[in-house]
Amino acid sequence: MVSYDIGRVSVLYNQTAAAYPVGVPVRAPTTAFRLLAPRPNPSPAGVTLDYVLPRAVRTTVAVYDPTGRRVRVLANGHLMTAGPHTASWDGRRDDGALARPGVYWLAVATEGERAARRFVIVR
Repeated sequence: MVSYDIGRVSVLYNQTAAAYPVGVPVRAPTTAFRLLAPRPNPSPAGVTLDYVLPRAVRTTVAVYDPTGRRVRVLANGHLMTAGPHTASWDGRRDDGALARPGVYWLAVATEGERAARRFVIVR
């Protein structure tokens, strides 16, 4: 057998018979809860955050100020599927007013997992 690497998928060919694929190994699904860095950071307005859920789970995504006060809820206990997700914050508080410049935390909490990433709003 000969193995050819084609991008992200390795294809195995059997050379004793006609050349045909006998197996296509695929990457295993992501099984870890991950929270990537907010972008852009620093930001003049809002930020986008990418995160990965290992399984379908109820998820809360919120923005907090440095004192721990909740500034905005982006998702409140929504049932989200396993896999990658994106949350965007437009720089506004729950009451619709623009949040002040400064340091904030974007947090993702599930049943059993919790993580937060720091970012800065500059105007």
